[in-house]
Amino acid sequence: MDLLNTKQLHYFVQIAELGSLSKASAVLGIAQPALSRHIKTMELELGTPLFYRTGRGVTLTETGKELLARSIPILGQLRRLRTDLMIMGDEPTGSVVLGVPPTVCLVLVTSLITHFRQNFPKVTLDVIEGFSGHIHEWLSNGRLDVAVLYDAPRTRNLLADRILVEDLFLVCPANMPIGSDEVISFTELEKIPLILPRRPHGLRLLIESVATKQNVDIRIDYEMDALPVIKNMVEDGNACTILPSAPVYREVADGRLALRKLDTPSITRTLVLATSTQKPLSLAARSLISQIKKEVSDLVNSGKWSGASKSDQILR
Repeated sequence: MDLLNTKQLHYFVQIAELGSLSKASAVLGIAQPALSRHIKTMELELGTPLFYRTGRGVTLTETGKELLARSIPILGQLRRLRTDLMIMGDEPTGSVVLGVPPTVCLVLVTSLITHFRQNFPKVTLDVIEGFSGHIHEWLSNGRLDVAVLYDAPRTRNLLADRILVEDLFLVCPANMPIGSDEVISFTELEKIPLILPRRPHGLRLLIESVATKQNVDIRIDYEMDALPVIKNMVEDGNACTILPSAPVYREVADGRLALRKLDTPSITRTLVLATSTQKPLSLAARSLISQIKKEVSDLVNSGKWSGASKSDQILR
């Protein structure tokens, strides 16, 4: 018999949760002696007891507790996989949890929720906002099914698919734009008051890294993580900031903010769609991934998001 096959794990979990061989025998419809032999075989193969036998039933050993903790999610994943395969050609159902950073949430999520609900009405979409570092952690511990985050590397536990390389801009008040051209040299940031997120925000670290390489002493007058507050402070003329175009598209279109593309060097960020290798993708999650890719492509093509999407064949 193979070591720890799914039938053995299923029997083991039933016994552990019921605390009795006789009760598990009744639930499973298997004779108690046969069930006892299955457990004995597992214990012999593992070389350690899984249960303590008592007059009132069984209790788990430390090894048994560890096996139970790991068996339950494994069997759950197998059940979900079986269900997904059975309904592969049918309409997606269930729920899916997405994690996104604030700058992406502001521009992407409203249209995503609307169109996803229209296309997949039987799927419940839950969106959680957080910084990329937090999203990475939530994806790793199973809280999220899908994540959109910046510059995530491929790891043993993470699959990352690049969907956009976005341009970064100097964002300034519309009534006092910096310079007269739509482009500004990075070296000119030395004389411009900035409001930026606190460390270790990824955008802050990226800007400081470029500044160090270019030997530019940037001037940070304010530190603020809340994106709406940053935009309000820039609009009020307190300072400028550095952002992609999408989160300020509406303010720029309304004439409240102005953009200057950073140049010499230009600065870009890579946006990725990430999933965990430890959690099988449901049909609902795969449908969400397809919808996100379409939304990003549409935003780039409409000019609301400055950058090159994967559909532009830039990210091969």
